[in-house]
Amino acid sequence: MRMIFPTTAAPGRGPWRRNSLQTPSLAAAGPGRSPWRKISIQALSLAVAAALLMSAGAWGHHSFAAVYLEDQEVTIEGRLVQFLWRNPHTLVHVMVEQDDGSNVRYVVEWGSATQLGATGVTQATLRPGDYVVINGNPGRNVEDNRVRLLNFLRPSDGLTWGLRPDEVFD
Repeated sequence: MRMIFPTTAAPGRGPWRRNSLQTPSLAAAGPGRSPWRKISIQALSLAVAAALLMSAGAWGHHSFAAVYLEDQEVTIEGRLVQFLWRNPHTLVHVMVEQDDGSNVRYVVEWGSATQLGATGVTQATLRPGDYVVINGNPGRNVEDNRVRLLNFLRPSDGLTWGLRPDEVFD
């Protein structure tokens, strides 16, 4: 049974066609052209656009050398205040007691949740109140109190990260 739907467009065009299950006709494609060529080009264009959009995050990613002094290292010790498990970088906030008795909050940048998960670190690995010793590259702006984590130790149970070859991040 053939169904004919009303249309305001030219026959065979627009949303209403003679048969909604009809495939592109060879006559519409033109002599010697595949009816699927237009669809293939559109699919390829869509795939390229999606790839460009997904890679945009990598273009926006900062260079560690722009934010941290990679040729220097510092060690901070203190109580973990917050552990933000996220991409592109996990952040560890540590309250560090200074020589004068005041407390300063440091923001420690670590690898992505994806990278850390591959090395056994999970969202539950660190908890507020944990006493940690962190070694890393200091931030270029001293007032920011930022550190790029190279390795850490939690003395309460001996948990470490950054001592094995696979425990690094980009």
